[in-house]
Amino acid sequence: MGKIKISSVITAAICAVSISAVSFCSGAFAATGNSGTYKSQGRIVFTNDTQDTADDVIFDASDFQTIHDMVVSGKKLVGTELNKYPSVNIDLTRSVPDFGELAAAIDTLTDDATADGSKMLKDATAYVKGAKINGSIPSKGEATYTPGRSDQTIASGQYLSGIQTIKGDANLAAGNIVEGRTIFGVTGTATAESHIIESSKSVSISDTSGTISPSSGNNAMEQVTYSVSGVDADKIVSGQSILGVPGTVTEESHTALSADDITEAAGVAAKILEAGKTYKIPSGKYADGDMYLHIENSSENVVKSYLEEPTGGGNDTATVSVGIPSDNCIIVFAHPKAPSATSNLEVPTGASILLSNETSEKPNCVIQYYIVKITDSKDKMLSFKFTNSKPSSALYIRYVLCNINASSATEVTNFVKDKYYVIVRNVDYRSIYHDFFSGAVIKYYDMPYTSTYYFNYYMANLSVFKALENSSLDTKSTGNYTHSIIRLD
Repeated sequence: MGKIKISSVITAAICAVSISAVSFCSGAFAATGNSGTYKSQGRIVFTNDTQDTADDVIFDASDFQTIHDMVVSGKKLVGTELNKYPSVNIDLTRSVPDFGELAAAIDTLTDDATADGSKMLKDATAYVKGAKINGSIPSKGEATYTPGRSDQTIASGQYLSGIQTIKGDANLAAGNIVEGRTIFGVTGTATAESHIIESSKSVSISDTSGTISPSSGNNAMEQVTYSVSGVDADKIVSGQSILGVPGTVTEESHTALSADDITEAAGVAAKILEAGKTYKIPSGKYADGDMYLHIENSSENVVKSYLEEPTGGGNDTATVSVGIPSDNCIIVFAHPKAPSATSNLEVPTGASILLSNETSEKPNCVIQYYIVKITDSKDKMLSFKFTNSKPSSALYIRYVLCNINASSATEVTNFVKDKYYVIVRNVDYRSIYHDFFSGAVIKYYDMPYTSTYYFNYYMANLSVFKALENSSLDTKSTGNYTHSIIRLD
């Protein structure tokens, strides 16, 4: 058989269904609609437009009868299934329903449904009245509830997907509840006891151990036992007794220190105090003898002016002018010179030389110094003329002015407490020196030698001190140096 055109087959099928449907509608079969009869009066041939008839499609009455029976049976089966729904009622005993009737029945399948999202669990879906809906009811899992003093509730509008347990207590018995009280529907039968509890109680004890009993009517406790430790005879003054323990300590007699007891007095200071600071005398201490304190103002500075950079240059004569700040003060002049040379100082009215001397030779230079007292010259400018005899290279003069009212100046070797001192050093360029004191000494001025001019590499260095204790000078140095200590009285 040759090939049949697809279009021919489709045309044949459509014709068959159409003929069957027309027959159903026109009543060409029995009135019951349960069967129909097609009479054979010829054949329908669908050719393939070829001379060969072997591939033609031929329909006769039996073929239409088969198609008719299949359609009727299918409609009845669909109608039977639809009648299972309350909203559908197709009478299959009278006739075969057509396709429009079946479609209308399908549209009414869920018309009588009453469910909505609030009546379905969350995440569940359904079709209601032809529309798809989603559930919204939340689920509550398993939970346990322990009764307490406050109500506990399970909220409405949720599905209990787990066991909800309300705890019970075997001790919820009448005998465990005070008479006249009800707990969770259980009325108590227990008799309440009466107790009196003291909020406080004061007692006097006379021994280091014993008992304290409650007051009459107080049945909250029987007694309290106490014990006191640390009450020892060697901690109690003789003649006294604490908690029955007599003391054995010999009492000492002391008078409390007051501010009026501290007076000015002569003596060796036990401690030197610095003015402006606060010192504490601890309690519980006593002195077995008089003590002397000394207060010193460490911020005092008696140096009023000085000439750090020497003046005079390379001349054999030089004049130095000094402004006088007070009526009574001291000026210390110093300059290096050759040991064989002589030096002279002319002082103006209002000035007098208390001491003139020189340091030891080290090795070819000495420091000539003058201690000059100034009187009645406040706010004046005084001129001092220096002369240096041959052989000499130069006059490099330095000075320091001190607000000290001294009547004399004396060379010494040690320091005496409360006295002022001037130290004149002859230091060469190789020396490194430092001062140490065995007692407390306050340095008021130390003119650094590193910025001075020098004569044959030697320099005049001046320092002013006040001794707070008797002490001695311990100068450590490398290189060559000598010094003179002058006390101002």
